[in-house]
Amino acid sequence: LFLTLTFSALLLGALGTFLQVILLRGVLLVVAQVGNFEQRLQIILGIALFFIMLGLLRLMTNFALVRLGHQLDGRLRTTILNLLPTLRDDIFQHIPIGDLAERTSSLRAVRHLPYYFGESVQLLTQIVLTAIGLIWLDWVVALLAIVRVAISFSLIGLVNILNLPNKITRQNLGLLEQFHLDTLISLVPIRSHVAEASTTQQHIHLLGRWLKGRWTEHRMRYRDWE
Repeated sequence: LFLTLTFSALLLGALGTFLQVILLRGVLLVVAQVGNFEQRLQIILGIALFFIMLGLLRLMTNFALVRLGHQLDGRLRTTILNLLPTLRDDIFQHIPIGDLAERTSSLRAVRHLPYYFGESVQLLTQIVLTAIGLIWLDWVVALLAIVRVAISFSLIGLVNILNLPNKITRQNLGLLEQFHLDTLISLVPIRSHVAEASTTQQHIHLLGRWLKGRWTEHRMRYRDWE
């Protein structure tokens, strides 16, 4: 019931945002024809009441989305804690410590998912209503708008592809952080076994992977800028 009410409030908020333009357009036409001060005052009060109700609806929706985000975050962390005792002991040996720490700290981003979902629902609803209005007014303009929306979604997918080198660079940075930590912990055994050369070679290898990723990321950004 709570999810249904939140989703309905999101749709009503998107509809209210779409009706703002129509309402203001109608007010400009009506006020110019109404000469009585009391009638103009009633129209202004009606508009103010509409905006107040729309703002309260938006505020209640934001509170509901924040509550859903905290519930989702809490349930995810509880599920992970219940799952940890059932995992094998060697499950985390193949994951770098830096990468594992970054993923653990990134769990708090889950609480923002309901907010992003609400924004997506309102945006898609406004796009659909705008498309319906344009089709009703002029189908040629509606066709151009649909093409523009398709191009926008294509650019979003292209941005996700271009962010792949950034993800690889962050993974290599996590490997470097783990290597530095392991080297500091094992500094005495490394010196006692005269393993400085092999340790340096391993560090050069990891540093080269990180530099290669950074160079690929920089080259793609520079190409996009050109």
